[in-house]
Amino acid sequence: MKVIDFADEACRRIQRYRDSYISGELLVETSLDVQRHLESCQRCADDFAEASRLRKVLRDDSRSEQAPEGLRQRIQTGIRQEPKVRRRWSVGMAIAATLLLVVAAGWMATIYVSGHAPHQLIAQERYIDSLVDRVGAVTFLGLSDHLHCGVYWKILQRQLSEADIERDLGPQLAPLAAIVQHHLPAGYEVRLAHRCDYRGRSYIHFAAQGKQEEQLVSVILTERTAVDSFASSDGLRPVASAAGVEIFGTGVDGYELAGFEMAGYIGFVVSVLGSDENRAIAEALLPRVNQFMSALEG
Repeated sequence: MKVIDFADEACRRIQRYRDSYISGELLVETSLDVQRHLESCQRCADDFAEASRLRKVLRDDSRSEQAPEGLRQRIQTGIRQEPKVRRRWSVGMAIAATLLLVVAAGWMATIYVSGHAPHQLIAQERYIDSLVDRVGAVTFLGLSDHLHCGVYWKILQRQLSEADIERDLGPQLAPLAAIVQHHLPAGYEVRLAHRCDYRGRSYIHFAAQGKQEEQLVSVILTERTAVDSFASSDGLRPVASAAGVEIFGTGVDGYELAGFEMAGYIGFVVSVLGSDENRAIAEALLPRVNQFMSALEG
C-alpha cells in the first residue's frame, strides 16, 4: 500500500534550516546535509529557491530607495559642527539607527509576504490559540490551518496555473485541485492549492475565493493518527453522511466546519457560509475525494 506524502520528517527538519542556509550561517557539515537533501527533494528545492528569490526582491527594492536630496550633506555638516564628546554619542546613535533599520527591514519582509505587520500576526496567532479550548482537538486542526493559510496570509490574490498547482502539490496530488474546483459553489475559484506545515502538522490545503475577499472556502486534508476522531475528542454529532461516511459539523465565531474521517486521513470544509451550504460542499466532495485518495493508497 502506498503512503500519501503529506510531508516527510526529513523535509520538516530541513525546512528549519532554510533561512540560515540562505543567509550562509550554517556550519559546513549542516550546509552539506541541506544541499544533499535539496538535490533529492524537488519540493524543498523549489521552496528554498522561492525564499531566496523573495529575499533578493526585498534587498533590491530597499537598495532602490533614494534618500531625500541634501540629506547626506546635512548629516556631514552636522557631524563637523558637533563637539568631540557629541561625536561619540553620534556613533552610538548611528549604531542604534542601524539596528532600527534592520528591525524595520524585518517588518517590511513580514508585511511583504503575509500582508500583515508583525504585531498583527501576533494577535492572529493569539486568536488561534484561544480556539484550542473552544473547539475539539481534531476540529482545531482544520480551523487553525484555514485561518493561518487562507484568512490571514495574503496568498489568494492571484489565479493559479496548472504549473503552479503541480509545483505546489506535486504531480501525484495535482489532479485533486480540479476535483475540488468542480464541487465548489458557483462563483468560487481555487486560489490556493499547496502542501503546508502548521504547528507541527502537515496539510494538503485548497482555498477558494468568491467574488468578495471574505467569501472563502477551504478544503483541507491531513494524515489521520490513531487518536484523531471527531466523535471521541470533539464530542460532535454527525450532521450528514456521504458514501457511507459520517460528516460532523460545528461552528465558531462565524466559521462553519464540516469534517469527515477516513482510514488514512481527515478532511475538512471550512467557510463563512451557512452551515447547510458548508455541509453540502462536504457531501458533494467526500465521495470523489475519498475515491481519489483511496486510489493513491493503492
